[in-house]
Amino acid sequence: LAILQTSHLRVLRLLRLARAFRGIRAMRLLRFIGSLRTLMHSIINTLRSLAWTVLLLIMIFYVFGVAFTQAISDHCRDEAVALTGNNNAVPRCENEAINGQWLSLPKSMLTLFKSATNGVAWQDVTDPLSTVSLFYVMVFIVYFAFTFFAVLNVVTGVFCHTAIESANADKDIAIRVQLANHKNYVKTIKGMFQDIDVDGSNAITIDEFERTLSDENMKAYLASIDVDTVDAWTLFSLIDRDMSGCIDLDEFVSGCMNLRGPAKAVHIAKMSYENKHMRHMMKSLMESTATLHEHLDAITCRMDLPDLDRSKIVELNAALQLERETSGGDSNASPQD
Repeated sequence: LAILQTSHLRVLRLLRLARAFRGIRAMRLLRFIGSLRTLMHSIINTLRSLAWTVLLLIMIFYVFGVAFTQAISDHCRDEAVALTGNNNAVPRCENEAINGQWLSLPKSMLTLFKSATNGVAWQDVTDPLSTVSLFYVMVFIVYFAFTFFAVLNVVTGVFCHTAIESANADKDIAIRVQLANHKNYVKTIKGMFQDIDVDGSNAITIDEFERTLSDENMKAYLASIDVDTVDAWTLFSLIDRDMSGCIDLDEFVSGCMNLRGPAKAVHIAKMSYENKHMRHMMKSLMESTATLHEHLDAITCRMDLPDLDRSKIVELNAALQLERETSGGDSNASPQD
């Protein structure tokens, strides 16, 4: 019977262990909870800053703790010598608050930590120091001002900066935030399209567009989503890609997305590529035109024409040749510039 009970206990322990592993598997679901995953990721990435912060605070507590402990120990030793008459008396003050807060280095560091984290009232700390000297009260005020207004605020800023950087660096979080922002922006643009399309034709005309942009509230709303509204006709022409005179929903959404915000590096690179491509096409066209002129000149010269007309053709050919050489020199100098 005892053996049977022992085997049952082992089975129960295995079942409990299996449940524990099941709970660990359930923690994988945290990656599907966006906000909780962001918090956990940020907290983990701030642990390094936390370690350096703790080290810095310990150094500050140690420096000020040594100063307070040394001063209080000398004061308590003088009191003990005055009471006992023994020059080797153990430092001990009549005020128990001083003995409990400042008589040793660990107690002093703990008191400084409590005062910095609102774990003890100012009066409970400064009253025992005031019985020794007001100078130590002023030193404590300097310590508290330095720790609270300088150190802790800087540490808070570093923690926030580290958490924001870790959240931005996380690939999944960045993708999820970008998709959410894109979805909200498209939803906003679609709602604005319905407001502009007053006749419900699912298309915006230039009259409706100008009437809408004449409203200051709509201008401010477009500016809030990073769309410039300086010229209604120019904006309408940029959005109307097929130049049909009407803007449908897809054109309006894609146009506002392309016109959102200032010019980016990809837009500048695209314009540079199109400019180079256009210059290459113009150069090819000029070369083809020059070749065509040469063929026409050759054919004309072979024809039986009067000498006067032939001389005029030769002069025209020379002028065309000179113009071609000038245009070719300008096109070659432009890429170098």
